[in-house]
Amino acid sequence: MHEARFGQYLPADDYGLSKFAMECSHGPTAPVWNLRLFGVYGPHEDWRIRFISHACCRALFDLPIVIHQNRRFDYPWVGDIVEVTRRILEEEVPARTLNVSAGEPRELVELAKMVLKTADKDLPIQIAEPGMGREYSADVTLMRTQLPGLRFTPLETGISRLYRWYSEHRDLISIGQL
Repeated sequence: MHEARFGQYLPADDYGLSKFAMECSHGPTAPVWNLRLFGVYGPHEDWRIRFISHACCRALFDLPIVIHQNRRFDYPWVGDIVEVTRRILEEEVPARTLNVSAGEPRELVELAKMVLKTADKDLPIQIAEPGMGREYSADVTLMRTQLPGLRFTPLETGISRLYRWYSEHRDLISIGQL
């Protein structure tokens, strides 16, 4: 959904409702930027519930990757969010609300395959519920207009970095919670 459509619809889920509430918490002229972050992934996130991290951890321990239901998500690397924030502050971007994401939604099945390729493993991918679930992605047209030349880390690169990070921090993963 584009930023200009704010308020036309009340989000149906807690995640969307939290983004809605954040935007309502300040006026349009307040010196505040509201960055609507979509699917940020990287080290130190909760690997038990975040898809890419969870998939990396399962692959690390030779367990099948489990997907509740396939859907499309847009995932930016955490370091890219730092760059977006830096540019917004340094360049004094006029838009006060921006959807921030890579702008390349991918299916969870495709991401699971990327994890397995990175791990160099041939493990099963299990999908619990057939069909496609609701998509979680953003219209990033305004962000790209306000921050020209912005580049996001390719998913393959981010997944490789994250898998390597979990490989080096196996002690943080409780196999009983996978």
